[in-house]
Amino acid sequence: MSNDNSLSLPELNDRIALIRDNIRQLVEQAAASLGAEDEELISGRIAQQQEELDKLVKEAGRHVDEIAEKRRTKISLGSDQSFQFSVFRRINSL
Repeated sequence: MSNDNSLSLPELNDRIALIRDNIRQLVEQAAASLGAEDEELISGRIAQQQEELDKLVKEAGRHVDEIAEKRRTKISLGSDQSFQFSVFRRINSL
């Protein structure tokens, strides 16, 4: 996985879909293959694709966690700002 750490969540999702399709195609090739050498080669490629898929899924999970954390922070700040505004209005009305 080269430089995938800088991919956005939609880009990661696209890569995940592509690799899942690659794995599906490799499995189909393995099923149609008759030779032991072909099977070994395809098995290695499947393992490589699965490893990349696992990394991308983990990275996508981190992106989702970051987005959730930012939303929690905004909600928290929003509540504090709302509270501060109501206190300010109340003080000014006195």
